[in-house]
Amino acid sequence: MDNCLRLISEEFTAQLNGNKYFSAFLNGENISIVTEKVYMFLDRALSSEFDESLREQAFNIGARHYHLDIPLLHVIEFLEHIEDNLAYSIENPNGMMCSYNLDNFGAIKSEISKAYLFEQVQNADFYNISLFTVYSTTNIVTSTISWMMDVNNRILSGDLEKGPELSHNACILSGHFSKPYFRMIFNRTDDERRFHEMHTGLHSTANSLFYFYDNQDYNKTYLLYCDLLEQCNSLLSFFYERILLFEQNKKNILLSLVEDKLSEGEDISLICLNVRNMAVINDVWGQENGDFVLNEVESVVDKIYGIYNENATYIRTSEGLFYIAVFAPRTEAQDSFERFAGLIDGMSVTKELLEINLRFICVFLPLSDSDSDYKGNLAYLTKQLLNKCKDDNEWKMLYERSDIEEQVARIEEKKRNNHYIIQSFDADKIFPFYHTIFSSKTGEVEHVEVLARVCDDKTCMNAGIFIDYLIATDRITELDRKILHRVAEDLEVLGEHVNRVFINMNPKSLQSDDYLKTFEWFNRLAREKEVEAVFEITEQALFRNVNIVRALHMKYGVKFAIDDFGTGYSNFNIVSEMARNELINYIKIDGSLIKNILESPEGFHIVEGISSIAQKLNLKTVAEFVANREILETIRRVGIDNAQGFYLSQPAPLEKLTFEGKL
Repeated sequence: MDNCLRLISEEFTAQLNGNKYFSAFLNGENISIVTEKVYMFLDRALSSEFDESLREQAFNIGARHYHLDIPLLHVIEFLEHIEDNLAYSIENPNGMMCSYNLDNFGAIKSEISKAYLFEQVQNADFYNISLFTVYSTTNIVTSTISWMMDVNNRILSGDLEKGPELSHNACILSGHFSKPYFRMIFNRTDDERRFHEMHTGLHSTANSLFYFYDNQDYNKTYLLYCDLLEQCNSLLSFFYERILLFEQNKKNILLSLVEDKLSEGEDISLICLNVRNMAVINDVWGQENGDFVLNEVESVVDKIYGIYNENATYIRTSEGLFYIAVFAPRTEAQDSFERFAGLIDGMSVTKELLEINLRFICVFLPLSDSDSDYKGNLAYLTKQLLNKCKDDNEWKMLYERSDIEEQVARIEEKKRNNHYIIQSFDADKIFPFYHTIFSSKTGEVEHVEVLARVCDDKTCMNAGIFIDYLIATDRITELDRKILHRVAEDLEVLGEHVNRVFINMNPKSLQSDDYLKTFEWFNRLAREKEVEAVFEITEQALFRNVNIVRALHMKYGVKFAIDDFGTGYSNFNIVSEMARNELINYIKIDGSLIKNILESPEGFHIVEGISSIAQKLNLKTVAEFVANREILETIRRVGIDNAQGFYLSQPAPLEKLTFEGKL
């Protein structure tokens, strides 16, 4: 007598043989052999009591299908197809042998689903979640991963005591929501709301999952677990996106948070920390060791102001600056600052055989909501106060309200100046002033230096006030071009009185085609007027652009002067090479050396050495910032060729300039 299960299996085998999609899952195995094994298992499982050995066999079949990447849905549909056909055959045997216990189908499907669930849990590697390594150090992520691991342990062990916290209000992750760090990352309300919704969704799915798990409905449990994994990935991916956006703009985000809290009347203090010798560390020990140093410093910052601090948060910028916001009364914030300063005072970092001593600048700013001038000024304010601390030769400063008000007033003045500069610049109110340069030997005026001024009918603003702003706004090359056009109008008169005109050049202009066209035109005109143009460029800029300078000299025959020489690279090998090739013919000694030459023996010897080397290289020297008779006599004594300074003359427009000897 034919067996109805055998007949159903053969029919199903024929269907599978024609299904390319299903055949792909079996990786080339013979479908007939596979279905024969399934028939033998079902024949036994449906003909007797479903004992432990049958449960184990069903579980193993489920595990095998899982690793063949056959979706559980297909396996369940296959079993239900067999079950439906068997039920029909039992009611309509047609002479076939068909005595099977269909109740065992439920147990079979349950064990196979359980196998899928356990395999999925055991193969869920959270540390390989896409992009996880980028933010593996953040507590928000580790809290989420820890919670998912608790879900896994609860499923695999069946132990209710090992379960995760199912209330979204009580889990570890929710504890971060009120902290300043979280508010910085999710600084937009809609993003914060979306993260909360995703977090709540995780807990809702987990509650449903364990309801079905405890009722041994492993099919629904498996489907919910897959959904939970997807939700977890979505939450972490969304968090990663927010981290990326935060990292790109974290300084502004932190300062914006501080401004918002100030406007709400909260007590806030801002702490700024800078590793003062960071540039030296990077240059001497390398960028990798520099990053190691900053990581060690951050570990100390994190100890006091990290994510577990309910009232503080911090960021580290790409320049190695740390900004720390403390949302607490001043006394409490100041106490924490003193503890922090005690930890970093005298700090050194050791890596293998390397020991690096660190020098810090650290400032404490108590802020108040009473002054709206903070709005938009905090970044510049902190920069100015750090510089003030450095200029005062202090490593730690607690600034008072009066100090901050003074800096805010300066910021407002600078804003007004910048506005005035742009208006004047656009109105073409840029004019050359000339500063006479005297021969130290004869006392006669030999040369002039061109100094840019912004002027209206009442006042003139010197370049020291506006140069940095023009550099920051990428208009410095435009200034250099305007000055060349203005000086060109004065060349004929200048040629009657001086040999050379010294003109400052910003290194950015060397990269500008428009400037170089003006540069070529100006030099041709200067030669026609029999005036030698000498272009001043700082030693750092000159050494970094030596190939461009060499090309300009070869093409136009122009010569250069090294400006501010003696405090930067001071690479005499390069200077010697340039002198031999006649690229340079003047060295202008840095003004800080000349100003302090009477009080500083070291400075005196440096100037003396520069003069001696310059003479051997057939280079002329100019001492700037000659402020009195004593300095003048000193530079004469060491052999400096030319003198320039307010003791000798004041910069003036051409019509007010005098060319009479003074010395």
